[in-house]
Amino acid sequence: MGKKATTAVDRRAAARAAWLKLNADRAARDARVEAALSDGMAVREKIVSAQDAATAERFKAETAYRAELARIEAAETEAVAALSDELAESVTALTVESVKMSDIANLLGMSLAEVRAVRRDSSATVEAEESLSTEPVPVTVPDAEPDETPAA
Repeated sequence: MGKKATTAVDRRAAARAAWLKLNADRAARDARVEAALSDGMAVREKIVSAQDAATAERFKAETAYRAELARIEAAETEAVAALSDELAESVTALTVESVKMSDIANLLGMSLAEVRAVRRDSSATVEAEESLSTEPVPVTVPDAEPDETPAA
């Protein structure tokens, strides 16, 4: 019986040692997991921060691009409007010289529709300017006396 007791004590001691080793391994593993998670979270925060910074830079660049594009388009519109009057004068001068619209289109490298539009727009502008400067606008004044009808 003594040998059995010693064996049981030895087994309990071995189990206790294994349990302590297991707990020590678990604690070391838990510490390693916690350190890895902490490092991973720090890196993830850096990634999110870099992405946020890139998004902000992208927004600023896009805003600047759109502002520059609007400025360029406004300058183009202004230049085209100024030069359209000169083109209309040239088309009108050629028309006065009895040059056909199709010939004007070929000579200027435009479509016939474009030449007609330029001619039509310049005619409308000239007619509008002439009507403003030569034709008086009739003005009518309504009667100043109110309608006097007795109330029933």
